Amino acid sequence: MEKNVKKEAWLHFCVSSIGGFMGAYAIINHCDLLASSQTSNMIHIVHNLFEPEHSLLIYMVLAALVYACGNVTYVLLHKFIKLDTKIISLGLTSVAFILVSVLNFVENSYLAMLPLFFAAPIQWNAYAGDAGYGSSTIFSTNNIRQTVTSLTSYLIDGDIKMKHKAQFFGMTLLFFHIGVALASVAEIFWARESIWLGFLPLAVSAVCCMWYKEVKVFSFGKKSEALESIVEEQVNI
Repeated sequence: MEKNVKKEAWLHFCVSSIGGFMGAYAIINHCDLLASSQTSNMIHIVHNLFEPEHSLLIYMVLAALVYACGNVTYVLLHKFIKLDTKIISLGLTSVAFILVSVLNFVENSYLAMLPLFFAAPIQWNAYAGDAGYGSSTIFSTNNIRQTVTSLTSYLIDGDIKMKHKAQFFGMTLLFFHIGVALASVAEIFWARESIWLGFLPLAVSAVCCMWYKEVKVFSFGKKSEALESIVEEQVNI
């Protein structure tokens, strides 16, 4: 790995700890509600259609729409704003943490988690192609798959590229669950107010981002076509 790619990889790992914290905080403090993805929420939406009681349906749909808006916002930021989306993502995540602390008095978990429903997909998109790998910082399913399949391929074929790939996804998993551990311990002492501990991995990620960007906040270029093709290849594996 060249120097800049290594920096980007470490930034990815640090941001993954934010993703782990967000996911664990939502699940632990808000009725097993995972604000980082929509798979379970979409299942609940369809299931609720066949239930006699539909009082939560509107909140489930609202959560899905807010998550979709997060993706739309990323595209608009990427195309029309000159500020780097990695930095914007960290800023929006910090705002989301503050809003969650304000909404903690709300009994409805869907409403309380709306800021995370919005911020999570922006983070996912902003850091999805780090170091040339299609890795998510906000959930683990694909990262587990990539770690296991790459490691297995390396053990069978001895392909050094598969070793590096397994290391990248494995480190992403490790840092993600460091964030989970932080949220778990913080909840014991501060319950829902533990959202403020999310600023710890956020601060570390901000410092790492400045290190990676060499304190150049504005980015006028685009990723090279070669890097885009690598990312697309990793996503489709």
